[in-house]
Amino acid sequence: MDLVMGQLAHELKNAIAVIKSSSQFCLDWEDLPTPIRENLSIILQRVQKIDKILNNLLNSTTPTTPLLLSSIDINKLITQAWKIAELTSPKKSVALAMQLDPEIPPIMGDEERLEEVFLNLFLNAIQAVTPKGKIMVQSRPIPSKNLVEINIIDNGPGIAKNQRDKIFAPFFTTKKEGIGLGLSISLKNVHHHNGNIYVQHGKGGGTKFSVRLPVTQPQR
Repeated sequence: MDLVMGQLAHELKNAIAVIKSSSQFCLDWEDLPTPIRENLSIILQRVQKIDKILNNLLNSTTPTTPLLLSSIDINKLITQAWKIAELTSPKKSVALAMQLDPEIPPIMGDEERLEEVFLNLFLNAIQAVTPKGKIMVQSRPIPSKNLVEINIIDNGPGIAKNQRDKIFAPFFTTKKEGIGLGLSISLKNVHHHNGNIYVQHGKGGGTKFSVRLPVTQPQR
């Protein structure tokens, strides 16, 4: 099934590329009537969204390329990912509290993929809370298990108990315009680091995601 979906996504991306280039070519005309220009702009915007969906689909179905390992300051990476999430959600003001343990050890990992993991989790948390919601981000070492743990806790409505086992499944989403691939891809990336992601109901309501990663080098 993954192979069929991957091949289909590749074929669709080829067709999308033609539509994108043709639409952009027409938009570059100087004397284009306003109604046509407006409609072409809409077409281009929708095509770009479809292209993003297809990229996510490919990321979820194609075999993962080898990890580009380096020593990572996980606190620094978390902070970077949060800044990107804020820029991506400029219309939503969220109160952030960070409790990052300065003694947390560096980990060996693929910085780009781990940044994507935390970006997805942060965006999920931002989307879950009200405009003045609260998000807590914590990092801590677990020396007894040679792990680091990062918790993302929001005070949103939470995830129904009967949905918690489904949220990492490809294409499962409760959002009106969601694709349902962000968490699936995030879990896949964490698994390739020999880690895991856990989800539970927050103590005061909302949702708590916990990412656990080994301090030692991943084997995949």
